Order: sequence, then structure tokens, then C-alpha cells
Amino acid sequence: MAQPSEKFRCKKSMACPCFLHRVFSKAVQPSMKVVVGVYINDFFLAVEYANKMVRQIKEWCFF
Repeated sequence: MAQPSEKFRCKKSMACPCFLHRVFSKAVQPSMKVVVGVYINDFFLAVEYANKMVRQIKEWCFF
């Protein structure tokens, strides 16, 4: 059975943009790989920006 740290590492790698990029790259035709890669990168940039906004709002509200 996997140790707790190994389980966490597996879950973390599943959320990694490079892991998702590999999965999607294998699922689409070669001509679509660039387009899919761009959308994946844009998605993770948007999530990162949203997280920064949430942290900033929490600072304004609680401090």
C-alpha cells in the first residue's frame, strides 16, 4: 500500500499542467497539439490569477 506522502505526490502530479498537457497531447491529432497546449496554459494562468485575487481580497477584508 502506498504511503500517505506517495498518495499526495500522485494527486499533486495529476493536477500538474505538464501531466495534463501530456494526456491531452496524446488524445488529439498532432495538428491540434499546439492549440490544446495554448488553451491549457491559458487555463492555468487564469486559475493562478484568480487565486492571487482571492488572496488579495482576503488581506483587504481581514487585516
